[in-house]
Amino acid sequence: MQNEDYINDYDPDYDPIESAKIAEEERKKSIKIKGKIKELKHYLRGAWYYQKKKDFLSEKILMLRSKAEKITTTFSDVPTFGGFEDHRQAVIAEMVDTQKKYENIRKECANRLQEIEFFIGLLDDYQEKLVLQYRYIYYENWQDIAIALNYHERAIFKVHGRALLHLLEIHQKMIENGKGLF
Repeated sequence: MQNEDYINDYDPDYDPIESAKIAEEERKKSIKIKGKIKELKHYLRGAWYYQKKKDFLSEKILMLRSKAEKITTTFSDVPTFGGFEDHRQAVIAEMVDTQKKYENIRKECANRLQEIEFFIGLLDDYQEKLVLQYRYIYYENWQDIAIALNYHERAIFKVHGRALLHLLEIHQKMIENGKGLF
């Protein structure tokens, strides 16, 4: 009996059912935030993909230009009908079309990289900006970031998590204004 009185005296308004509902709502909210953070990380990791794709396409463009420059015409007194000349023109036309396509895709990749850099730049805290830039723009691992910023690795994780939450808040405001990124 004394134990029941202690519980009732401790918190008379305690409702286990209401408490369970609140805990369930908090758990669902936590899962939702984790999902959004996962989407945000995916979006930020896209910088690596766009950089690699941009570099690859730049190399392909240079290769196509080189091939186009190596194709030369030869002049002769003997007229040619069809054959090699027509093939050469078709190859050059195909190279030019492919080069334009690659250049457009490369520009799109560059724009996406700038968009990600701009998004990170919206953070107010310079430490959060630095951690995200090192991680997602310069592709550094956690240990190298900690060394560069003279922090312990665990502190970098905390700053990173805080930065992601702040970016989610910024993105939510952008969505409310009709300008969401991802």
